[in-house]
Amino acid sequence: MKYVFLILFVSMYNFVFSQNCNLSVSEEKHWLKAVTFIEEATSNEDYLLAAKEFEQILISNASCPDVYYNLGLVYSKIVSSKGEFAINKAKEYFNYYLKFKPEESAAIEKELIIMEARLEKYNNDTKNNMLKDFEGTWENYNYFDGRLLSASQMQININNSEVKISSHSLLKNISNIPGDTYYYNIQVHSTGISYTVNSNIYYPEPVNEEFGEYDKDTRVFSCFISLLSKTQIKEKCSRIKSQYYYHGRLIFEQNNSVVSEFIYDKTD
Repeated sequence: MKYVFLILFVSMYNFVFSQNCNLSVSEEKHWLKAVTFIEEATSNEDYLLAAKEFEQILISNASCPDVYYNLGLVYSKIVSSKGEFAINKAKEYFNYYLKFKPEESAAIEKELIIMEARLEKYNNDTKNNMLKDFEGTWENYNYFDGRLLSASQMQININNSEVKISSHSLLKNISNIPGDTYYYNIQVHSTGISYTVNSNIYYPEPVNEEFGEYDKDTRVFSCFISLLSKTQIKEKCSRIKSQYYYHGRLIFEQNNSVVSEFIYDKTD
């Protein structure tokens, strides 16, 4: 039984090369070119060339189900390299095909499952490749009028797709005020990494402002880092709020909308 299922399963991949539609001379040329690109394909770009030829047929003949079927298969085969673009095109053409051949819905449903698996692999591969580029040590130096205002180092570690971020100032002896920084809500996206940062400052002596005394200042940032190149990243942060504490008690909170950007260069 398993052997029979395997035969049926593999047969779904077959393109329809001997079409059963009435094509004009020019449409037949596009068909033959598409078939040639598929039969001699050595890269995904060859399948895209085949798709363009099949799509040329649809301009003058939109009633041939074999064209839609082949287009669905062409785009299905390149989902693992073209991602969402390919799977959306494949679904579009398979849906058109089912309007002509509704009895083929079970076979097309299996093809959709295969495409979803290819898309999942594509997304995982894309994410893992991107994370490899993010991993390492990055440094930022901020100057104003030729004077160094700040310098910081960010460390990004990747372990089985889990991202850990830490940072510290590279400038020594600016002040004796202690502080720490925590990164959390770290999420990986197709274009970068988002996270929330809590930056805490602990004052040895209470600071007196119009809203009262405080001995701890917490600033909360929502940040996103993106790759500019393999050796440079951009961090864009929006300060969400500032919180002021005295002896562990929140005494004042201020919402903020300050946006800042920093460029980091890779050092390892």
